[in-house]
This record gives sequence, C-alpha cells and structure tokens, in this order.
Amino acid sequence: MILVSSVWKDKQTFKLIPIDKECPYNECIWDDQQHILAIVSKEKKDTYHFLPKLDDSGDIQAVKKPRPNKQPYAEQRVMIETYYEYFISDIDEISDFIDKFATNSDTFDYKKYLSKPVDIEQKTEAA
Repeated sequence: MILVSSVWKDKQTFKLIPIDKECPYNECIWDDQQHILAIVSKEKKDTYHFLPKLDDSGDIQAVKKPRPNKQPYAEQRVMIETYYEYFISDIDEISDFIDKFATNSDTFDYKKYLSKPVDIEQKTEAA
C-alpha cells in the first residue's frame, strides 16, 4: 500500500491505497474526528442494512412524519454484501500497521495527523 494525502469529512487526512492485487485491503483512512484508522478489507460478508423503501417508479417513499430514527422516508431491511471493516484506535498500533503495509511510511509524514487536538478547557486551565 502507499500513503497519500486526502480529505475526509472536510478535513485534511491521509489514506493508504493498494498498489498491487495481492494487498488484502481496499483502503485505509485516518478519521480525525474519531481518532481511528479505518481499514476496509477485500473480504466480504452478508449483512442487514436499512435502506430507503422505493415505490413502483423507483422514487423514495416519503412518510407523513419522521420515523423514530428521524428519517423522513420509509425504510426496509435488506441483506447486502459489504466489506469487512476494522478499526484501530491505539496510536502505536496504527504506526505499526502503517510501517508494515505502507511502502512510503518512511517518507510520508502521516504522524502529523495522529496527534489529538488539545481540548479548549485544558488549554484554558494550563494558562
């Protein structure tokens, strides 16, 4: 895999993308809001998901009042094929994973993204 710059949820981040067919992962992405490395495998599984219910014309069926989950449309439970996902939250384990799988981990400065932002209250108390 190779490390590349990217954007996730309107923030600068990094991704790992495969560079050969033997790689076991589709992609990995650093989520700065949750402070996790999300890893998407090439392996698949069947899982249930709620999807919008469609009418005979293929349009989403609206409901008169929002459902308990606040969706303004009808939903149906459907089994679909999805990729396995893994999440690493420990910074040392993330670095170990990247060093093992990223061919450019020694030249791409991914660690600048891994530092947790300082809480405003902690910053005020320290002053």
